[in-house]
Amino acid sequence: MALRHRHTHEPALHHTRDQHNGVADLMRTAVTSGEFRADTDIDAAVDALFGSLLYLLLTGRGHAAPQRAAGLVRVLLDGVRP
Repeated sequence: MALRHRHTHEPALHHTRDQHNGVADLMRTAVTSGEFRADTDIDAAVDALFGSLLYLLLTGRGHAAPQRAAGLVRVLLDGVRP
């Protein structure tokens, strides 16, 4: 736990956490409005989205991330819509 706490003060991690929280808030709103299933695991969905994009960056395919983003979002949304 101390290791995690120490690293949360790094600017890049704050930025990433803020992005995660922002998308999670949008998804919670979609659950509340009925656009997404009530049993949607919000954190898992956001992690899947960001993790997929991070994977592209880590494997040297970051140039493809903008084009892949639409497909990744479509696949993710297909899984959480009622």
